[in-house]
Amino acid sequence: NIEFEEVELDLPCGSQIVRTWTATDACGNSSTMSQTISIVDTQGPIFDFYPENITISCDAPIPPAAQLIGIDVCAGDVEVFVTELFSPGSCDGSTTLTRIFRAFDDCGNTGIYAQIIYIIDTAAPQNIAPEPIIEVTCNNVQQPAIIVEDNCSDFALFFEDNTIVPGCGGIIERTYTATDACGNTNQFVQLVQLIDEIPPVLQNLPPAELTIECGTPVPDVFLFAQDNCSGITPIGL
Repeated sequence: NIEFEEVELDLPCGSQIVRTWTATDACGNSSTMSQTISIVDTQGPIFDFYPENITISCDAPIPPAAQLIGIDVCAGDVEVFVTELFSPGSCDGSTTLTRIFRAFDDCGNTGIYAQIIYIIDTAAPQNIAPEPIIEVTCNNVQQPAIIVEDNCSDFALFFEDNTIVPGCGGIIERTYTATDACGNTNQFVQLVQLIDEIPPVLQNLPPAELTIECGTPVPDVFLFAQDNCSGITPIGL
């Protein structure tokens, strides 16, 4: 006669199955044999899906973290924890976000997956209040007359003037160049109409009245006119 017994034992991690066979003959003699099967878990959980790496613009909202499910061959579904790490990109307007997903089973095995979100700046500064033609007085001609904004970073603004019509009431073609921290560049062209409303100012004036002795040479007069647009014009007499 052969008897069989199987006992399953739950362990802190895994389980054991103990099998026992007992053979007994007609005279009551018996022998026993045991087998112990240890069921272990050495594999970490996997995830139900793996979000891809993505690239987004720096002024776009960062998408929320994906809701992953950890799947373990022994423990079934397990909780997933998410950690976010930001690191600087190649310029002030760019960043890299690394999302690390971790799942743990009862045996301390870990499943890890990292998703990388590249946050980049590819947009150049924009002229938000364009004025193709402006009028300015001569003494304010060096002041920029433009409003520029960038979506992600600081920017540098320069301009270069090219005189189209010289002289009083002249016209300047002004080219603005705006460059942000990531090297994105934009140019804007504006015509500047010069206005001269201030009369010249005479300098080095002689006395309004002068009395000299008969026979004395009449003194020469050297004065000049200073204008805010035309500069200095010498006048001799």
